[in-house]
Formats: sequence, structure tokens, C-alpha cells
Amino acid sequence: MASRSTLALRAQPLASSAQIGRIPADAHCLRSLGCEGGLTFQEFTSLSDKERRRRAAEHPRWCKVEYQGNVGWVAGSYLAEDACPPSPMPGSSR
Repeated sequence: MASRSTLALRAQPLASSAQIGRIPADAHCLRSLGCEGGLTFQEFTSLSDKERRRRAAEHPRWCKVEYQGNVGWVAGSYLAEDACPPSPMPGSSR
């Protein structure tokens, strides 16, 4: 995520929507429940850099996520793919 220390978790996929939680910048293991908006593959591959930036600003990508039992929407531009570390086996001493 960007330089902010937390990411707003929102009730709806809108910047003006009510904030229902915060996700730390170093958070891992968010569960993706789907995204909407953003550039299509055709737009990404065919538009100029300037047009891509304009289109992305007009139609931002929002992703519905679950983080520590809380479900809401976050701006997709702040997310990156990452793997969750494996959970310790039950009964292990970790």
C-alpha cells in the first residue's frame, strides 16, 4: 500500500461511503471476494499511458475483501497479490 499507515475499509465501493474499519499497511491474508471497475484488458493494452490514467481515475477499481472477520470494500489501487504464510499445524509448538 502507499505511504499511509492504514487503508479504509468501506461499506460500499465508493470513496464517499461510510468507513467501517481500517486495514494496516503491512496487512497480509486479505481474502478477495471480487473486484469491480477499473480498466478492461483491452483498455490496458490499447490506450496510451495518459488515457489509461484518465480512464482509471474515472472508473476506479474497488475490491470487496474480508480481513480478520470484517467484510468491506477497499480501493484496488492499494492492493497487491501476496501469499498467506502457512498456518501452524494443530498441536505444533510454533
